[in-house]
Amino acid sequence: MRKIIIATIILCSMFLTGCGSADVYDKLYLKTLYITENSDCSARMEFFGDNSQDITAHGSSFEKVRENARISGGKDVFMGHCEVIVLDSVKDPAKVLTKLLNEWRIPPSCYVVCGKDLTTSQYSINVLTIKSAVEQGKAPECDMVTVLGELLGDKKSASVAEFTADGGDRKSTRLNS
Repeated sequence: MRKIIIATIILCSMFLTGCGSADVYDKLYLKTLYITENSDCSARMEFFGDNSQDITAHGSSFEKVRENARISGGKDVFMGHCEVIVLDSVKDPAKVLTKLLNEWRIPPSCYVVCGKDLTTSQYSINVLTIKSAVEQGKAPECDMVTVLGELLGDKKSASVAEFTADGGDRKSTRLNS
């Protein structure tokens, strides 16, 4: 009798935790975010997972882009594991990065780089490439906290690595707020 009561308690506690593997599969986990800001906003999102498809979304604001990405992917987009943000033609990088950090909950350890025409290309930036370049002194320290600190500081600019769609030589460029 006692074993039945203990087994019942254990089973009930398992069902009442609200934790299940289905929760993991109900979301897309953002890996890299490519942002372009011209007449409107657009973003290409790469996700973790072998079967994940990139999503490109457009909108009049970054909130519209996020909403359209959610609709295109059919799932919520979880931003908390994002490794790289690639900025292309962004008018006010400090404003965009602050919004991504505070509202989109992008992690502060996320790398920030510049890229030309990467939103529409299939070129993918690997976080290990950036880490290696920073460690070797070939690229400036470019985590979000460092870049935002420089953009919002006295200089109003930050040095970041720049990538091109052809995968050519990487160089350093300046973001200005």
